[in-house]
Amino acid sequence: MNIETLIFFVAMNGLVLTAGYLIVTIAGHMSLALAASWCIPAYAYAVVALRTHSVTTALVCAVLAGITAALLQWLLSLRLHKLGFMIATLALQELVLAVIASAEFLGGRLGLVGFGTVSVSVLAPCACMLLAAAVAGCVILRRSKVGRDLAVIRQDALAAQSVGIRPSLLWLKVYVFAGVSLGLAGALYSMYSGAIMYTGFSIHQSILLLLAIIVARSAGPITPLVAAVFLVILPELLRVLPLGLERGEFARNIVFAMVAVGIICASRRGWIRAPWSSKQKG
Repeated sequence: MNIETLIFFVAMNGLVLTAGYLIVTIAGHMSLALAASWCIPAYAYAVVALRTHSVTTALVCAVLAGITAALLQWLLSLRLHKLGFMIATLALQELVLAVIASAEFLGGRLGLVGFGTVSVSVLAPCACMLLAAAVAGCVILRRSKVGRDLAVIRQDALAAQSVGIRPSLLWLKVYVFAGVSLGLAGALYSMYSGAIMYTGFSIHQSILLLLAIIVARSAGPITPLVAAVFLVILPELLRVLPLGLERGEFARNIVFAMVAVGIICASRRGWIRAPWSSKQKG
């Protein structure tokens, strides 16, 4: 993988992880549907591009599809909390992939091809600028009144509601922001690949994205960037080490799992506060 492609993948994954950071850390909801929410706008871009041959129209549709995918999770968050929300997003993840696999106009199990590609030399700087804007948006959100109110909700949702803070409306803003980021990431993926299959957005991918956010959580608003670097560059570095492993991704998954388990155990003992923790019951 050349440096230009590597930069593109870091930036593209960073946009997906921005959405994950917003949902998991800012809203405090543990979602297992990140890959499916990325898959929906990627397919939306491919379908529209095949029929209209317009990159601009396909891009707009991908962003709208990303917002729709995020709002599905927002609706679940209104009725479910913690474990209930996690299980519901797991079901959503599998439901989306099952529908795509059985839909003929989406290519079914063969996927979609032939909607054209864009040169990585064009996509890489665009993706970097979009990621920079997304990270800047996360910084602004955290420092705004909305961000402060969301922090209060994560600490004690019942106390926040008692002083007039409405979690549902604040979460809506976060999920719309996340949806835009997912839509852009989905469009970039389809532009680069020129072919798309639902198997690339499995539950394994959702778990990996979630682990990357947990591992990089201490980086604050730049968590998406740090997590994307780990997600994309770590396997490349591990391949050159004499580990006796054929795939760097395998070693990366081991590292992520070990660190994530350590963080979760530490949060349970009270040594650190997990980004999704709150006193809300559910």
